[in-house]
Amino acid sequence: MRSLFLVAALVLAGCAATADAVRVGPNRYQIGADAMQARGGTAGAQRMATEGAATTCAARGMQANVLTVETGKALFSTGTATVTFECVPKQQESVAKQQESVPKQPESATAPPSDDKYKQLAELKQLLDSGALTQDEFNSEKAKILAKP
Repeated sequence: MRSLFLVAALVLAGCAATADAVRVGPNRYQIGADAMQARGGTAGAQRMATEGAATTCAARGMQANVLTVETGKALFSTGTATVTFECVPKQQESVAKQQESVPKQPESATAPPSDDKYKQLAELKQLLDSGALTQDEFNSEKAKILAKP
């Protein structure tokens, strides 16, 4: 019955909807989204749920750490996604401080030899396949690796 109401709401709300985040454990939340095919279907629902997780954590001054993503299809080919996440402290400041404390080496000392290009590309592909990188991020990093002498 809930699905029928949700589908009706989707049609009235422009073919997409995101539910509020619900606490499912200590500092652990879930958020769901549905999107009709015109709004991206399953991929659109996943994007909306992930954005909802980021918004929920940003409101707490934190960032989202996605733990799981479950996707599927509902009535009328509606794509669904449920994201389980936790809000963690923003790491940008601490990473910047860590980088400041690391002594800088000349670029020639840090640049990997050209023999490692294949290894770097293989590792990059694994990150893409695991979902840690988007296709655009993969293409950008791949171009950087291949551009090095």
